[in-house]
Amino acid sequence: STNFEVETERTYIMTVICEACNAPSDDVKEAAYQCLCRIAELYYEKLPNYIQTLLEMSLNAIKTQTDVVARQAIAFWSSVCEMEYEFLTTDAECHKFIIGAQSFLIPVLL
Repeated sequence: STNFEVETERTYIMTVICEACNAPSDDVKEAAYQCLCRIAELYYEKLPNYIQTLLEMSLNAIKTQTDVVARQAIAFWSSVCEMEYEFLTTDAECHKFIIGAQSFLIPVLL
């Protein structure tokens, strides 16, 4: 979509999705994290401005939310890993987000 190519529109979309990740309803939170998974797949190269917030949000979800929401927060990082693995094996530009996130994610996942 062209919306993700325009920074102000992309930021608005990401803000709304991030707010939904903190909604009262688990169904809404689950759907929001599913959206983030898809964004990681389709717009990985657009994530640098948002990755710190996404890390903090997902860590909180993994630690404090219900299993269904926590699983989707983990799935986001799984999507990032898959994209980065693909990029590293094809010499495409990779931001290596998972390297920065691993020291925070691994203790929470163990």
